[in-house]
Amino acid sequence: MPVPRLDRHTLKTWATRLGRLTSIGRKRPVLRAVIVFGLLMGLFYGLVHTPRTESDIFRPYLGLIATITGAIVNLFGYETTVVDTSITSPVFSMQIVRGCDAIEPTAAFVSAVLASPVSLWPKIPGILIGTLTLLLINLVRLVSLFFIGVHFPKALDIMHEDVWQAAFIVLAIVLWAMWVQWATRGKREQPDASG
Repeated sequence: MPVPRLDRHTLKTWATRLGRLTSIGRKRPVLRAVIVFGLLMGLFYGLVHTPRTESDIFRPYLGLIATITGAIVNLFGYETTVVDTSITSPVFSMQIVRGCDAIEPTAAFVSAVLASPVSLWPKIPGILIGTLTLLLINLVRLVSLFFIGVHFPKALDIMHEDVWQAAFIVLAIVLWAMWVQWATRGKREQPDASG
């Protein structure tokens, strides 16, 4: 595949396109937010779904999630053993795989915050708090799935594939909406100068 040349014409073309996107942002901030969100999610999927990322980043991350989940479950008196990404006990076993990591809802939340037409400073605490919240709730989800697998094994598939997946999507949207309310509170509270 030929490498594109970065000559003066190419740079001028990209600068013009970037300028158009910036002017769209001033005229239509919602359209700009949708475009930026789409670009950020495309970048996320392009970076995440590579063999190197899968093995170098996600495998250790999934192992860490399994270790933490196993430790929490052990606090409730279950004797689990964690090997790599598997959590095993005498009564139930589960494996932490891609999709159990809360990365996609977190990426969607972060992309929505970054794409929002708000200054940078409110975005930083929003990203940090929202990401931490989603990761902690993911641990709650995994522990609850372990308990469901032990006590209500017939409900495990429904809870895993339908309830928790939908709940995570809704949760990411709700967290973003709460952040928008917080980040734009100053604009709503400013008195009308014309009055």
